This record gives sequence, structure tokens and C-alpha cells, in this order.
Amino acid sequence: MEDFDPANKIVLVHGIISDKIGKLIDYSEKMKRSISETSIPLMDIIDTGENLEIFAELPGVKLDDFNVLLYEEYLIIEGNKIADKPDCKVTFFRMERTFTPFRRIVRLPHEVDESDISAKLKDGVLIIKIKRK
Repeated sequence: MEDFDPANKIVLVHGIISDKIGKLIDYSEKMKRSISETSIPLMDIIDTGENLEIFAELPGVKLDDFNVLLYEEYLIIEGNKIADKPDCKVTFFRMERTFTPFRRIVRLPHEVDESDISAKLKDGVLIIKIKRK
């Protein structure tokens, strides 16, 4: 299990970037669809009454290969799943795994306390707990 400090991985978006993200989300809502959003990582969001718990599948993704942003009521997980390159020339007979950039933008169902967040990456699953307000 890899524990990490959420202050290092979950970025609370303020300042100049918050305006850009805000405009992107406003446009997305106006168009009733997501902008540059992928269907991965697959996610579950659970409301325990006290916390929101987010489970995002990130198999094969290293800590340095993704970012988590919290902007107002939006959680953004984005990154890149990088393929291991074979040492020699190979021919694939089947290639089902995807190695591509990803971005998920989800609106959280409740206001959250930005100062009370924990996260861990365990067995390819990112687990984020955020205290509800």
C-alpha cells in the first residue's frame, strides 16, 4: 500500500487556474456534456453521511502519472497511463489494454471541507475521503 500526503497530490484549485477550470466547467454544463473527458478511470462515489469516499480504478498508473484537483464542488482526476515498451521488436496478436491520457470531471453531491481530505493508492485503486460540510 502506498500512502501519500493529499497536500502533495490533491490540488485545491485557486487563483488564475480556477478561472480557466471554471470556464471549462461552465461551458461543459451549458453544452450538457463533458469537455475532453474520458470514461476512465472507472469510479464509485459513496456518501457515508460524514464523508464522501471516492474509489477510482488506476491499475498500472504510478503516483507521478496522475493529478487530482478539487475545484469548488468538482473533483478532477487526470493523467496518463504509460505503456511499458518492449526491449525488442514485437508483433502483437492481441492488444486490449489501453495506454492513453485520461480525465474525469465529476460534480460531488455535497459541499466538502477542503481542509479534511485523505487519500491512498492501494492495489491500483485511488481511495479519496473528503469530509462533508
